[in-house]
Amino acid sequence: RPEASELHQDVMLPLQKMCLSDGFAPTTKAAMMSRGWLSSDAVRPPLVTSNSHHVQAITDRAVALI
Repeated sequence: RPEASELHQDVMLPLQKMCLSDGFAPTTKAAMMSRGWLSSDAVRPPLVTSNSHHVQAITDRAVALI
């Protein structure tokens, strides 16, 4: 299992940067959708979704935390 400092550097910081660049709601909803907690990552207004590359990057980072 990775050390906490490695998880912070390799997983949490990139997720935080995604939130800063793309917004907290789109990033969070994409992560929740990838876990099956939401049926859509749409955020309003306006109703938009993250691109598939962004969703995959969020999913990869979120899975690394588990």
